[in-house]
Amino acid sequence: MTFAHKHIGTCRRPLSSNRPSLLCRSAAVAPAAISAAKPVSISVGEMHHLEAANGQFDDFLAAAGSTLVVVDVFTQWCGPCKMIAPELEAMAKEYGVKVVMAKIDCTTDNDNKKWAMSEKVKALPTFIMYKEKLRIGDMTGAKASNLRKLIETHM
Repeated sequence: MTFAHKHIGTCRRPLSSNRPSLLCRSAAVAPAAISAAKPVSISVGEMHHLEAANGQFDDFLAAAGSTLVVVDVFTQWCGPCKMIAPELEAMAKEYGVKVVMAKIDCTTDNDNKKWAMSEKVKALPTFIMYKEKLRIGDMTGAKASNLRKLIETHM
């Protein structure tokens, strides 16, 4: 299946869309497993799947401290999001302790959609950078080379 977009690497479907989900290559985490209240732990070299609700996102940013956090805002039906997913997994391993990589899925969870809209996400995928709980940068589109440059600028 091929997606033709005016802006290559960006999916412009609104986050409020009810389009059915497609299978996504990235690992999915059951919402019940995420929303259970447990202490936030940050593992080195892996992708973290987060929920915006229940304070999990804020706790995650606090636990990261001064380490750069890169959040991938995506949906399962977004073609460019699926294309860059393996590259993000590789970046998580490559950067190790220098950068924490996380994903927020806006496919079905209304709290995640509301959070994305409050963060002014207009297109997917969008990558938002945080350091010491402050938003310090963002990028829209599925160009891994541009994302690497932005990460290295903020490390």
